[in-house]
Amino acid sequence: MKNNTELVKCKEDLIPIIKKFLKILNEGDDGKVIDRFSNFDYWYYLPTLGIFIPNKFLGYKKHGTDPFDNTTGMYGGKAREVLEKYFDYVEDDRKKELKKLLEEFLGKYGKKVKSGTKMGLEVGILVPTDEIHKYFETINFQVSCNGELTKENKQLMPVDKFDIISKAFKLMLPDLPTYIGNILEEKDENDWWQKYVISKLQDTVTRKNLPKSGQNKAYIKKLDISASLKVIISNWQDIFRHKMTGVKLSWIHELLEIRNEDSHWTIERIESCSNEDIIRALDTMGRFMRPINEDIAEKIFAIKNKFK
Repeated sequence: MKNNTELVKCKEDLIPIIKKFLKILNEGDDGKVIDRFSNFDYWYYLPTLGIFIPNKFLGYKKHGTDPFDNTTGMYGGKAREVLEKYFDYVEDDRKKELKKLLEEFLGKYGKKVKSGTKMGLEVGILVPTDEIHKYFETINFQVSCNGELTKENKQLMPVDKFDIISKAFKLMLPDLPTYIGNILEEKDENDWWQKYVISKLQDTVTRKNLPKSGQNKAYIKKLDISASLKVIISNWQDIFRHKMTGVKLSWIHELLEIRNEDSHWTIERIESCSNEDIIRALDTMGRFMRPINEDIAEKIFAIKNKFK
């Protein structure tokens, strides 16, 4: 007897399920899935495709071949457990933006986001881990108007730009804060954190979130991209302009603005963000990282060239 409740066991198991879901979105399935969109508690966002897929559909292998069903023995909690290996929960700021995208996605099918889970919690939204996102980028998911998979290159969807910028910023860690710590420690080995970070930062919110005392390694781990850029700007004239040969202060201000947008994307900004905007941002990131880590700079330039 065929096992209808077998859970996915590896990342390869996800591919036929996603392809089947794409065909359902394209062709319909007599309401078996789409009619239930407002009932699902957890959704998985696939930036490679710009779609959301419910956990109970994605977690069971049978949905790669058979119609969706809600049979006894198929539990959303079990599906969620196995999918935790491949997907991460998102932070609050990003969740708000992804929830707006989910609302738009469901709205195309005349559905709304479920008001809350059985536990009274908000609907959950997860995104692929970096490893799985890279894996998905190697898969041809393209679907033609009749639902057949094609080999055509799909145009980058607006929501994908969100992830390209985030991916490039992630490449800067941990090298950027480590570089800053090393430079400032040269200036004052014992008191660099207080002297060049805490006392120099004019942004009270950033300063408030940083430790006032501790050890050098702990300090560096607390510097995120935004705080790192602000520290460089605050110490540019006396220190970093002499160290970062070829880097312009205007680039750093530009990166800080891009980083702020990356943390607070809106649907309007995502849709208005042109390919030229992304190319310029990636080019600035690469140029900025050259004196810090040439290898990281080249990786960012590679993302830019691939995007072109």
